[in-house]
Amino acid sequence: MNKSKRKVLTIVLSCIVLVVLGTLFFLKNNGKTGIFIENNKGSIEVPITIARNYLNDSEVLYESNSIKSTNKPIEEVSISGESSISVTIYGEEQTVTGYVDSNTKNFSLLVKVASYDESTGKIVLDCNYDDGINKTEKQLIFQK
Repeated sequence: MNKSKRKVLTIVLSCIVLVVLGTLFFLKNNGKTGIFIENNKGSIEVPITIARNYLNDSEVLYESNSIKSTNKPIEEVSISGESSISVTIYGEEQTVTGYVDSNTKNFSLLVKVASYDESTGKIVLDCNYDDGINKTEKQLIFQK
């Protein structure tokens, strides 16, 4: 009888640990989601587009005529499938992350202006993508 009580207690404790770990994982990855642009260089009067690109289509997630600090929640997407996230400046599209799972609805994308040279038009962006499972850090350089 004593051995069976230990087995039951071990199973119950294992289940509790799994539930707690699952809850912590859910809460950790359910933090801030959206598109966040940080620009402490002042408003840069250059159009920017952030898009989610699917195999046969794309959906604009954020678009502005200037690069300025902002945050935007991610709206429900009408397209499904595996995709990538890209930033377009000066008509040049560069990929932030090449793979976003088809089940990913919420993610965090931080786009920070690392430097801006007004005379040459060179813009350097530090991008951080996080969907709770995949994390990507990438520096993008755009030149006029």
